[in-house]
Amino acid sequence: MRRSIEHNSIVSIVAGAEKYAYVYNMDQTSIYIDMNPTSTITVEFVPPGITGLAQPMDVAVMHSFKAKCRSHYIKHHLSNEFCSTPQERRHLIAQIVAQAWESIDEETIARGFVKAGLIPTGPRTQDGAFIIPEPASE
Repeated sequence: MRRSIEHNSIVSIVAGAEKYAYVYNMDQTSIYIDMNPTSTITVEFVPPGITGLAQPMDVAVMHSFKAKCRSHYIKHHLSNEFCSTPQERRHLIAQIVAQAWESIDEETIARGFVKAGLIPTGPRTQDGAFIIPEPASE
């Protein structure tokens, strides 16, 4: 990661900062504080506690989704042998993910977006669907 940051910084200094704009998600930001001050990279710190607003699915759904995946995985292996090939493992994991996702309540997902303030607004039909205007003809 550090090599990539330094390489991209050098390229942007030589070729112009506007041409090479990068965004890095650095989970352990404290190790990057000492970056070269002549680089064109500006580190922006994300305040703690922002996950609930920026990632509503992470807060509202992922905990129960992962728990359901674990539960399906354990139930499967209580009565079945472990997979012997990578293809079988991928197929099993895909099935487990699909089953777990199907078991997540739509209301749970909606509540996560409402809690984050990311609720769609606009005109709706009687059954609650959004009214989307027809595109202008050319």
